[in-house]
Amino acid sequence: MLLIHELEKIMEQHTERLIRLAFYYVRDLQSAEDIVQDVFIKFYDNQQNYEERGELKAYLSKLVFCDAGARIRAR
Repeated sequence: MLLIHELEKIMEQHTERLIRLAFYYVRDLQSAEDIVQDVFIKFYDNQQNYEERGELKAYLSKLVFCDAGARIRAR
């Protein structure tokens, strides 16, 4: 289980890139920031499902992609 300071470090490393990725899909900065916040919450709550087979960057990017797609479809 990740400790809060470990999650904060992950967020510092990946937030900016993930916001850019989300923005690419939704074209709205506030929505992109919300998506990334939701992704980090989902990651923390479901971290037992994360298998360290690949890079965390790719895993988080996939979560952003899925969340952004869901928001686009909901419009």
